[in-house]
Amino acid sequence: MKNFIIPLLLVATSTFAQNPLTTDQWTTDIQQYQKTITEKHKNPFTVISKADFNAACDALISSLPDKNPEQTTVELCRIAASIGDSHTGISYRAQHLYPYSFYWFADGLKVIWIHRDNRTLLGGSLVSIDGLPAADVIKRIKSMIPHENDAQLKLHIPNYLTHAEALFGLGITKSKSGGTFVFKATDGTEHSLELKPVSMAQMGMFRNNLAMVQPRKPMLANENATKIYWFKTLEEQNAVYVSYKTCREDRNYAFNQFVKDIMTQLDQMDQPKLIIDLRANGGGNSAIFAPMLKAIKDRPGLNKKGKLYVIIGRRTFSSAVLNAMDLRNETEAILVGEPTGGKPNHFGEVKNDRLTNSGLRFTWSVKYFTVTDGDPASIFPDVDVRNTIDDYRAGNDVVLKEIFEAASRR
Repeated sequence: MKNFIIPLLLVATSTFAQNPLTTDQWTTDIQQYQKTITEKHKNPFTVISKADFNAACDALISSLPDKNPEQTTVELCRIAASIGDSHTGISYRAQHLYPYSFYWFADGLKVIWIHRDNRTLLGGSLVSIDGLPAADVIKRIKSMIPHENDAQLKLHIPNYLTHAEALFGLGITKSKSGGTFVFKATDGTEHSLELKPVSMAQMGMFRNNLAMVQPRKPMLANENATKIYWFKTLEEQNAVYVSYKTCREDRNYAFNQFVKDIMTQLDQMDQPKLIIDLRANGGGNSAIFAPMLKAIKDRPGLNKKGKLYVIIGRRTFSSAVLNAMDLRNETEAILVGEPTGGKPNHFGEVKNDRLTNSGLRFTWSVKYFTVTDGDPASIFPDVDVRNTIDDYRAGNDVVLKEIFEAASRR
């Protein structure tokens, strides 16, 4: 089951460079990356200087004889992350995953699935990996994630914690074939496990042996998991809830028609509320949303405080951030949730290529979007609300609860 708040298995999109390459082959790839970023990125040297970027590339080339493929890939990821543009990075696909997953709740980083033999650790926390404290593990992982704010780190760190090749390349595990993982259970007891990663080929079968944190009741945002946008009338709350998960057109349901159907429903209701959920929207084409924005602005009875709510979160990124900013700037929407993963003013319009020898795919930005004054790290909600793991276990969407309670007070 795909869930709006807990990604049960998220894997990056290219292949981790594990095949043996010669020093000359790696050198060619690093220089290809260095040249492409320098010449084609819109402005790669806003966070790191050109001199430091070139020095890092040269240092990696010099150290190649002493590095294994995982270390080299991680170091190249670190160089990409140092640019400070979340659209610019090295993509890879781990070939092996550790048998657990985490999610960063309001009350911390918690285990949300693990092998059923260790189900007592669900809801627990990570203490250490091969003797390295969890805080240091997170610090090392952070260094290889392209990010512009804390929200992006909270989204991606749990994913990287599963990647055997990344943990080995970062020096977190002493071997890429396994390690000692210490967890703290919810009762405060510590448990040391000797874990081995599971190959991607085995993961489908392994999923049958997983124990997961499951909501005790259905959650609205989890409905219609395969649809990229959908809406539902909430009669009890006199509201229409809209889930907008991707900034692209559904070939079987034109967005224009989708908006017309929503507005037809709203126009038949007495003083309704509209809730637009952008929490799961990672971007695409921001222009797709234009008909929705216009329809809202054309309805003064809807476009006012207490009638229009927008939900944002750590997965709200790229074009979805632009849509959220338009709603904030051009309507009376109240934004609820947590800070966006995407930065309001940001690099984007992404291009990509593959490194010649390793086959690693990399991306870079060719445009800079300015949508607000200053340089805020995220869009910060008007009302900050975040789920704890107990909220999730109970099946309580505290963001929607806050909206319904706030609307009832108006």
